[in-house]
Amino acid sequence: MHLQDPVAVEMLQKFRERIEASKLLEVEAGDPIRVIGNRGIVNPENLPESALSKHLETLEKAILAGELLELARRPRSSRFAGQIEGQFLAYPIQIVFHNIGWYLGYEVTAGEKAGLLEFERLDKLCLLSKKSQTRSPVEQKQALDRLTTLYTASPGIFLGKSAEDQRKYLDQKRRKSVEMKVELWMGDQIFQFFIEGNQRFAKKQMKMSKRPNEVTQERDPLYTLEKSGDREFPNRFQVKLPKWSIGDVDLKRWIIGFGGKVKVVKPEELVEMIKQEAEEIVSNYGEL
Repeated sequence: MHLQDPVAVEMLQKFRERIEASKLLEVEAGDPIRVIGNRGIVNPENLPESALSKHLETLEKAILAGELLELARRPRSSRFAGQIEGQFLAYPIQIVFHNIGWYLGYEVTAGEKAGLLEFERLDKLCLLSKKSQTRSPVEQKQALDRLTTLYTASPGIFLGKSAEDQRKYLDQKRRKSVEMKVELWMGDQIFQFFIEGNQRFAKKQMKMSKRPNEVTQERDPLYTLEKSGDREFPNRFQVKLPKWSIGDVDLKRWIIGFGGKVKVVKPEELVEMIKQEAEEIVSNYGEL
């Protein structure tokens, strides 16, 4: 679920809770009709005071002012391979709620990853210091536009490890050099989930087989792929993604979530990755 302004949503929720607790309105609160099902997986009460998620006001002011910050990943916090170790300089750009928690989108300004746009969970970061260096609102807006483009094009919060690859993707003339085409095949039952979930990715990135049981329909460019010819997996789904998506755990979880009902056809690297995951899962249970 994409929240247009997650910080405002959190503030509104806190305000609502306090108003209800104060009983100023003297109205019986009924069961909510609409709720947001996603919730953070981290208990903020268990975090040290240094965690960035406990300094939101300072962070928000830094985003608005375009302040350069010295950040660091919290010692002993979980991390993926290739993430920046130790302290680093970055411009904070936006706070986003994605699936399981609150993330900070930022732009690294120094070192071998200078220019890299990245997200990290707020609870994993701590603020070491605020630098005197700032950039203009125009530069902040341009960085936000780049961050949004990369986030929208990707299957999850992971935006790769290369600033150069990101620059190529943001350049329409060079984008193809850092794109990959993912193709999945599936039976009719699972294909219905793909048809209904046709906003999982940007529409211009996707193609799939014609919807079944429709004799006449307008020629929607989304449903133009020929059938696969495979009796067990006759329906096809394609999506163009940035090449760094091969390392996105959200993409892998989505595919593996269908179990044996979906077959990965390309790219070969993703085929091998899913096969290896499946073999490791089977090996965990030994001989049953």
